[in-house]
Parts: sequence; C-alpha cells; structure tokens
Amino acid sequence: MSKESFSAELNAWFTHIANEVSGMALRRSLNLLDTVQSAALTQDLSFHPLVATLGGIALDDPETSNFHLYLTRSPLSGGIFYLSHDGDSRLVFPSVDTLLAAAREASLDHLSLDELHPPSAPLAQDQAALEQFIASLLDAGEDDDLAVIIALIPSLALADLPLLERLATHEDFFVAEALADAITERPAAGLRDLAERCSRHPHPQAAQAGARALAAVDNALPRPIE
Repeated sequence: MSKESFSAELNAWFTHIANEVSGMALRRSLNLLDTVQSAALTQDLSFHPLVATLGGIALDDPETSNFHLYLTRSPLSGGIFYLSHDGDSRLVFPSVDTLLAAAREASLDHLSLDELHPPSAPLAQDQAALEQFIASLLDAGEDDDLAVIIALIPSLALADLPLLERLATHEDFFVAEALADAITERPAAGLRDLAERCSRHPHPQAAQAGARALAAVDNALPRPIE
C-alpha cells in the first residue's frame, strides 16, 4: 500500500470522526483523536518497538494505556492494531472501515472499543510477507524484536511449518506460548506435532500452553466410528 493510500484512508477516517452526527458522543465515550492529537500521541509512543517497527499511528486515547493504531508498514499495513499495556497486543480490525463501524456501535451501546474486538486476530492478507518478516526478525535476534514477533503470531495462518518449528523451539518462552495459543485458537491435525513440541518446552508456562494446544488439536480430530 502506497503512502498516498495511507493518507487517503487516514484523511477519510479523520473526516468521518469530525463530521459524524454523534461525533461529540464518540469523542466523549471513546476519545477518538483528531489529526493534531493523533500526531502528538504517535510521537509520544514512538519509543515503543511495536509502534516503530509497524509504523503505528495512534487513533484513540481512552486513558487506559491501551491504544488503537493504524499500521502503515508491511506486513500488516492498513490494519488496526491494539497496543495493550498489560494484555496481548495484536491486530484487531482489518481496516479503518471496520474500526469505524465498531466505534459507531460502541458509541450507541455505551461500550469500549476493546469490548468489540473479535475473539481471534484477523489473519494477515499477505501471509508470505508476514512469514518472511517474522523469519527476518528471528534471524536478527534482537531482544526488542521479540515483542513484535509475539504480537504478529496471532495473524499467522499457521501454514509455514519450518517457521512454526522455529517459534515452537524458541528459547524465549513467550514466543512458544504465543504459538501454542494460536494453535489452540485454530487447531488442525497438521499442527499436532508442533503443539506437542510446545508442550515439551522447558519453561512451564509455555509447556502448559502447549498442553492446551495439544488438547485442542486432539479434540478437533474426527472421532473413530465404534
């Protein structure tokens, strides 16, 4: 996606927010930002590896230390990312259009945006780019990249088995745990060996997540006819 596309999408977003009939209600309940506020908060968050690596632009500030970001860089460009202070950071909406629809629903129903997040992260549209990007971060071996890898795993289609093997056996247990959680969300017979590998991780937290993934895969398998 080009810079011009980013500009057009973001301009449309900020225009919608400014012109919305219930715009003041939207801003009071959700604190969606205008262009000036967005630029200021984005600068304040620029130190964060996820913001810097994915080119995040802040769209809201609900005063919870959690933020929705518009992503401007591959492999999740154009998506809406939830930067969570204490929970799991991940892609939550595939586009600004779906975010706007959620914002309108949240305003009408007096909800927070995070209450309308889908239970699972949307999958990246360009899986090859996502797989290559995660592999490049693994190759670089930088500590700051681990948070990025963990946040990207939920958007994997879990198809690149060599890459998944690297994640399952990663020394950082959060990486293996994130993969196991993704398998639990989308169990398939072809992922059983990886789930079992996660269940044998030396760290108990990753091993427990792997055990849950293994159980999810086994429960998803067809039962033999008795």
